Amino acid sequence: DRESAEESEQVLRTVFLPNENASSLVFAVEALRAQLDEQKTMYEEREVVLMQKVEEATRRDRESAEEYRKARHRLEVRSEQLEKALVQTTKDFCSLQARHAELEVEARDRGNYLTAEVEKLRRREEELRQTFQAQAEVVVENAKHGLDVARIHDRKTISQLESQLEGVKESLAELEDGSRKKIAHAEDKAKRYKMALSSLEKQRLRDMVGFSADIERLNKGIRSIELRVLQRRRQRPPSFHSQLRASFQHGEGGEGEEREREWEEEERE
Repeated sequence: DRESAEESEQVLRTVFLPNENASSLVFAVEALRAQLDEQKTMYEEREVVLMQKVEEATRRDRESAEEYRKARHRLEVRSEQLEKALVQTTKDFCSLQARHAELEVEARDRGNYLTAEVEKLRRREEELRQTFQAQAEVVVENAKHGLDVARIHDRKTISQLESQLEGVKESLAELEDGSRKKIAHAEDKAKRYKMALSSLEKQRLRDMVGFSADIERLNKGIRSIELRVLQRRRQRPPSFHSQLRASFQHGEGGEGEEREREWEEEERE
């Protein structure tokens, strides 16, 4: 039978042909298996190296973020301190300015009062001088007529007037001296307040300039830290998951596809 003969030949080929090349097939399978194991080992080593790089980059990012947070906190605290100092300096300046204006008004009013008192004493002195002169003329006139009683009375009057005049002169001298001292003291106090006011204004300007400089340094520091963080993130190994996917996709078949799906999920997270 021809059909049975063909089937017999096919069976013989299927059964006996692999046995003839068994050693070569086994050698090829072993070579492929060794090559696969070698590639798997190489990919695993690459995975370990890449994972170490990722961990190192992540650690540097965390350190940079912590350093950025601490630096920002320090700069914010410094900024608050400078703002409080500026507010307090402005308050002190306004208080001194108001006190200076009050002292100027007080010194001006006091000077006007003392000037008026001195003028009153001078008028009183002039009145006493004129009275003394009139009394002296009367005494001289009485003396010419030989009126002894009137002379004695006039002498007492003259003595009293001289005493009063001397007292007025002393009071006037004391008042003038006191007025000069008080005016000088008020002027000195006003001068000191002016100097303090000028010094405070200069300090306020310096604080404002320093505050602006600190704010600028704060912004520069923040920009510098942000730049370092960005640079460190850019130093992370590029396409890490893509490299691993490519490696295991070609080397491990179904297991590589499963890991690829896991990495895609990690990337989406």
